[in-house]
Amino acid sequence: MFKQAVIDLLQGAFICEQTNPAAFKWLKEPVNHAEVDDYLARLNRRLIKTNNGFAYYCAWESIGQGERNEVRKTFTEIKHTIAPVVLFLQICMNHSKQDVSPAAGDRFNYAGLLTTITENPSVLEELRRLSTLGKEFVSTDASPKGMLDRVVKQMTLWGYLTEHNKNQASYSFTGKLDYFYEVLTFLAEDEKSIQTADDEQDVPVQGRLA
Repeated sequence: MFKQAVIDLLQGAFICEQTNPAAFKWLKEPVNHAEVDDYLARLNRRLIKTNNGFAYYCAWESIGQGERNEVRKTFTEIKHTIAPVVLFLQICMNHSKQDVSPAAGDRFNYAGLLTTITENPSVLEELRRLSTLGKEFVSTDASPKGMLDRVVKQMTLWGYLTEHNKNQASYSFTGKLDYFYEVLTFLAEDEKSIQTADDEQDVPVQGRLA
């Protein structure tokens, strides 16, 4: 379990109960957590758990000249996902008729979500708007089902969704969603310091970003 967990973490995976319950349970053991963290420390990395404890991931321990390009690329990728993910969460909230944003482990049924979209013009308009937020969401099928299929597929590829039950087309939000909320808070509070980081010789990673 140690070897595979380390490999997954270094490849950018988020280990959570939804995507890898065995590894997630293993990392919750203090001795295993410490073993992985000690190993990652040799590579200028550290093992991070999201604030709510829904996922583990790997982050830089400190940012020097060698890491700046990779960190800048990570920020660019994160910013690219913010608008579509937020809009998708809003669509899911409209479907569930709740004012609270989805959390890791929350589920939705594809058929039910599609029904909400097709029967509610305002939600359908949100889906159409989402399909314009990047080439990842462009579908050759402009029907509600075609657009939703493309969006769900991309959210799954980005790691925010996992198929919970294939027979029932049921999906769960993953622990990476917990990380996403932390990113929103981090960027709101610290983006200015990130933009001026190039003036520093070596900047400790204060935010919980991979």
